[in-house]
Amino acid sequence: MNRLWFDVLLFLLAGCKSFTLMNFKSMTNSSYGSAQIGDPWSAVTLTSCIVNCRIRFNNCFSVVYNEIHNLCTPGGKITYNVSRGSYQVGDKFYYTDHCNATQGYKLYVYKSVVNCFHLTTNWAVYPEAKSNCSAIGGRIMQGKTRDTLDLFLSFCKNVYKTYTFLGLTDIVTEGTFVWEDGTVLDPTWKNTVFYSGEPNGGSVYPNDDCAVCGSYSGFSSVFDAGCLRVPPEEHYYICELVE
Repeated sequence: MNRLWFDVLLFLLAGCKSFTLMNFKSMTNSSYGSAQIGDPWSAVTLTSCIVNCRIRFNNCFSVVYNEIHNLCTPGGKITYNVSRGSYQVGDKFYYTDHCNATQGYKLYVYKSVVNCFHLTTNWAVYPEAKSNCSAIGGRIMQGKTRDTLDLFLSFCKNVYKTYTFLGLTDIVTEGTFVWEDGTVLDPTWKNTVFYSGEPNGGSVYPNDDCAVCGSYSGFSSVFDAGCLRVPPEEHYYICELVE
């Protein structure tokens, strides 16, 4: 049986799972990898490697395929700064989106950030945005590292092009900003997150308890703005999956 017909047969055996083949991408950056989830096996093609992996393991979201030795190693979700194990000449790493697409999530790989985000298309006041994210297993996107903050600002500038909530508020105690996961904003990180002169405690509006990105800060940082105001202060928001 030639390789083409062999791959076609595997497609039929895999059923719906075979559609994920189209979404496997090559990753040449060695900073990314995944945990091995099973023993390697011989595979005559990359296609047979991926299809067999999907048939054998429900949690197969990556493979290392060696075209020289025709060897397939199954892997789980792609992560950052993880060892791919012992490297052999000819090894190539492939991964696919492991996020819950039915809830609108999509995998984003940006520097050290490897996470599922749902870029919502509706405006909401902060409590509503928080509730909506929670309902799909997420929370409003945070910016606790340089890379996650940069990714958030990129979404704000290039996708929404207008005000967007960051998952950071001082609703409970004025002046003490807390991330959505309950951790307090590190004072040494405050000047990086906030625009110059911000947060200003709402000099015009005393209840500016939310952090927002927008044209006011040149999309380079955030500033404090209202979470719930009359008329309602509605902004875009991004949900990040909590795993």
